[in-house]
Amino acid sequence: MAQAAAQAAATTDHSFGAEGRALLRKFTTLAQTEFAPHAERWDRENRFPIDNFKRLKEENWLRVPVARRFGGLGFGLHENPVAWVSFVRALSKACGNTGQTFQIWGHCMWMVEELSTPEQGARFTKEAMSEGAIWCSGGSEPANYTQKRQTGGPKVRATTETTAKPRAPAASPASASCRRRAGPRSA
Repeated sequence: MAQAAAQAAATTDHSFGAEGRALLRKFTTLAQTEFAPHAERWDRENRFPIDNFKRLKEENWLRVPVARRFGGLGFGLHENPVAWVSFVRALSKACGNTGQTFQIWGHCMWMVEELSTPEQGARFTKEAMSEGAIWCSGGSEPANYTQKRQTGGPKVRATTETTAKPRAPAASPASASCRRRAGPRSA
């Protein structure tokens, strides 16, 4: 089994080729010219960059991570990881919010492709590519939930526990002093 996986990995072409490199340049240009100028606003307003996703849909860029078997470009994490990282990186350089949400969305598309029936996968990826359906998922660290098997299948119970440390308020003395140090020095 391991030998078959190694052989498959050795024969998989993870290069872009001329066409792929041209697509990445076009994608990067769109991100830099249309998304970068608005990146600060998305962050400031703490909003999902819906306008950017509408543009990605209009330009057919939502096909990037979708597998070829479903009509996508096949540049997702599991079909061509080098391409996937390159597309996400280009988008993130222009707008971190859009890059991160695109990356999450792309992973969700992979989950849809892998966990659904072929018919469901075809339907859901088509909705994403042609109608702009936005897919997301919830996840957590194992310490944050419990799972008990009951008659009829597993039941997951979420808790309010978290392993994350709370952030200091923006007006705290520590954050104020960090802002002062990060800014221009006074004479």
